[in-house]
Amino acid sequence: MDAMSLVARTIDKVAETVPSVRAKRVSPHTIRHTTAVHLLHAGVDINTIRAWLGHVSLETTNRYAASVAHFAGRADASAVVSVMVRLS
Repeated sequence: MDAMSLVARTIDKVAETVPSVRAKRVSPHTIRHTTAVHLLHAGVDINTIRAWLGHVSLETTNRYAASVAHFAGRADASAVVSVMVRLS
């Protein structure tokens, strides 16, 4: 199974709870980014997230911290992350 068919199956599951996700462009990178942001938002240490992502530089991972501030308060993003975490 290739990564895009796995993404398509995941989107089908997520869409049961969050139908608006069908209108969004989702890729393996989107899922990776969303998971990292969710971990950061949940209080996981940024160095742990850096290691999980395979980043050499903490500066690269700090972009995820900026995303947490940007997406704070967006209910649809929270719901998508919540469903994706349950699928994993």
